[in-house]
Amino acid sequence: MRVLFCSLVLAAFPAAGNPAPLSPEAAFDLHARVMLQNDAEARRAFDARIGPALGEYRGMHREVPRLAEGLSMSSMDLMLQSAAADGSERSAFPWATAVLRRTQCHATGSSVGQRSSDGYRVADIHFTCQAADVQGLRAWYIATLFDQRHGKDRFWSAYMKQLLEGPLRATEGTAQLVAAPGDGIWHSERLAGTFPAIEQEVGKVLWAAWLPMKQWRTEAEERLAQRLTGNAECVSLVRRYWKCSARLGPQDLSGADALATMLGDPQQDIPQAERAQQCTALRPKIEALWPEPCE
Repeated sequence: MRVLFCSLVLAAFPAAGNPAPLSPEAAFDLHARVMLQNDAEARRAFDARIGPALGEYRGMHREVPRLAEGLSMSSMDLMLQSAAADGSERSAFPWATAVLRRTQCHATGSSVGQRSSDGYRVADIHFTCQAADVQGLRAWYIATLFDQRHGKDRFWSAYMKQLLEGPLRATEGTAQLVAAPGDGIWHSERLAGTFPAIEQEVGKVLWAAWLPMKQWRTEAEERLAQRLTGNAECVSLVRRYWKCSARLGPQDLSGADALATMLGDPQQDIPQAERAQQCTALRPKIEALWPEPCE
């Protein structure tokens, strides 16, 4: 009876030195902890639970996470914002590292199959990240298109603060982990033998959340082109409205949008000369909206 009892205990509780393999979801979460938090405890757990499957890469951890490097070098404007007041350069890595540490990514499910070419099991991981929400800064960024001198400094300062202190929002993505035949350790394959593919997969989701500025710019330029008329006086008036709004009230560019829409309405069949007169007459009213010059 005593022997039977001991056998049952050993079967129920694996030896301390041989913990049960992590599920694909748990393995993803551990990968994410190392990529984002990069703390000593996460690295030790990673080396113990996933390291045996990594061969020569076992125990290799970057001092500055690759995602932090990518975020800190994502824009020349961002690099300039990290300069000290006296003009000397300082690294943006501490800021980017702090942004990563407040970001949380977790697996929400997976589907597992087998690769016919080499017999590896492949897990497609569905995950969600809680990342800083920068959508509220869209108008501030659009303003930089019309107010380069003041708008860019204002936007990038607000952007860096938002990523470090602002509210978070959920964003979703997929990643892939593999396990060798006869091995229960789920790990990321490496791209061209360099860095783990999971860093690119998670990074793609985070870049979309953190760096939507290119999309914002394209949308704003398309909107501007669609709404401006071919009349030089009206184009000048609308651009001035946009510039003054950007300079003095970047959170509300709706007035400029409304003016551009009105002047560009194709249903108003007005001769060019008359259109120009209308815009000339509107100019003092538009300029009176702001008590201070916007040049």
